[in-house]
Amino acid sequence: DLGTGIVARVEALLDVVPPAMTSYMLNDLTRGGRLELPWLSGAVVQLRSELGVPTPVHRVVAAALAPYADGPP
Repeated sequence: DLGTGIVARVEALLDVVPPAMTSYMLNDLTRGGRLELPWLSGAVVQLRSELGVPTPVHRVVAAALAPYADGPP
């Protein structure tokens, strides 16, 4: 349970995020650096396997970005 008002709190946070803001992983990808993939989506996919929780988006993200995890292929 994330508590009452979680949607409103997240929306309020997103209202103040600058439009040009991107994630660290996108910055790493565009600069040709190593990605934090194993510790982010990769870790979620691993936990999913252990706990039996479906995480289809993280599975797709981890698979799509795997060739770039250590930099450009």
